[in-house]
Amino acid sequence: MFHGRPAVLLFPYPVGCGVARRMLDHEQLSGSAKLKLYYFHAGRRRNSKMYSAVSKTLQKGGLCQTPMTNASWSLLWSCQHQPIELFRSMKPSQRMNHFPGSWHLGRKDLLWRCISRMQHLHGRAYQITPQTYVLPKSFAAWEMARVRQACSLWISKPCNRGCGRGIRVFHSSVDENQVDKLCHKAGIIQRYISSPLLIDGYKFDLRVYVVVLSFDPLKVYINEEGLARLATKQYSISPETLHEKTMHLTNYSVNRHSPAFVKNLDEIDFKKPKTGIAQKSRARPSKLSFKELREYFRLQNLDFEKLFDNIKDIIIKTLIAAAPQVKVAMTEAVDGQSTHRSNCCFEIYGFDILVDRDMQPWLLEVNIRPSLSSGSPLDARIKTKLVADTLTLVGIQPPLAQIHRSVSGSLPSAEELKQRARQVAACNATEAISLFDELAWELVLDSCDEDLRRGGLERIFPTAQSEKYMEYFPEDSYMNTVLWKWYQANGVDLLRTGACHPPWPHWQPRQECFPRMRSKKRL
Repeated sequence: MFHGRPAVLLFPYPVGCGVARRMLDHEQLSGSAKLKLYYFHAGRRRNSKMYSAVSKTLQKGGLCQTPMTNASWSLLWSCQHQPIELFRSMKPSQRMNHFPGSWHLGRKDLLWRCISRMQHLHGRAYQITPQTYVLPKSFAAWEMARVRQACSLWISKPCNRGCGRGIRVFHSSVDENQVDKLCHKAGIIQRYISSPLLIDGYKFDLRVYVVVLSFDPLKVYINEEGLARLATKQYSISPETLHEKTMHLTNYSVNRHSPAFVKNLDEIDFKKPKTGIAQKSRARPSKLSFKELREYFRLQNLDFEKLFDNIKDIIIKTLIAAAPQVKVAMTEAVDGQSTHRSNCCFEIYGFDILVDRDMQPWLLEVNIRPSLSSGSPLDARIKTKLVADTLTLVGIQPPLAQIHRSVSGSLPSAEELKQRARQVAACNATEAISLFDELAWELVLDSCDEDLRRGGLERIFPTAQSEKYMEYFPEDSYMNTVLWKWYQANGVDLLRTGACHPPWPHWQPRQECFPRMRSKKRL
């Protein structure tokens, strides 16, 4: 957005993924036909392949795969967390797709500990997930709840497994032998939401894709598209059906083997009647896009927008709850080294949300390695666009662009930053901008650039309405407060109109740059 700041790679949408070409006014020629950029892929197993949505996007963006021995990679795309030693050896220009410590979101037991801690501090505001018990430690507490809630249903899950493996739904009246087995088994037990909202009698949940650029400041974007995943057997809470996984679980990996599973070809018209032979030829897919779900809600007189405002609230609260643990892991990983490593990570999360009959969303779990497989035209379109938008948002810099001024002098101490945060927070938005120092303005410039290249990602934190979340942070964060005040003051509009007060600092670039130059090789 500003002259003098480094260019970053633009990742076009690969041909054939069903997404129209990205149009940006600030595309620029790369300036070098011999520009070489590399990515390093770390799979779970040796020779494991990347999702095509990722590999095709990287190829379209001009990155070539390189082995681990080549330290000149710009992006590390990993299927698992990497050793701290690799994190510490990263250069300022390198990016990694996992945060150290994000397992506090991905492990169901650790996620519950983060949320339950916030429930203890903030009460009903954090009633965002079903009541959970971590076994075997909380077995006695669950046993008391089971006896007290004699008509309830429960669901048990392993702490760190996916794809529906090891999940079981059962009634409070389960026999004592099964209870004894649960007593000695590590995992969690949750209250089962027995009255979910249904689509044509089928249970469904939502896979919401969320991109986090940093945890301090917390920067959260939500993808405009996601998936509604349907079970393949009509829902019932009869005790005889509790073992039916394709009825009670919505996981794709569980339902794809069902003969009733219908692949989404990326087009569906809810208005057309389905009768007789036509019903079979136009069977409702087992996955819907959010666009399709929005249309279904409209026809059912359900408020889609209100629901998604509540889902965004759940996402923000969940990330705030886990942020202290992630920041501790980041601090340990940095180990006193240069602070640039605190901003070298990003992560795509898959939030699984269940909606009950009262249109109340509930957090089920957070996937830190959501599947990006392209099993249908719908999956290919949504996930490929998600990857391309995320990589463009992250801001991978080519070698020729890695000349950028940094904040001069030493960074303030933690106590100084807390004091500055209190001073900025105490002012109205416009007055707060007058207190911005060089560190704050650098943060503002980064955020302005990110917003311009976000594509189909919507920034949900920070925003002008972030004040209501500030009480949930365990300590005053200067970075979060600066961005909150900036957006509260409509800072970008102030820059465009020249109404920013005090005047734009002399040491920051002033002129906005939006050249429009078409070329096959773009940044």
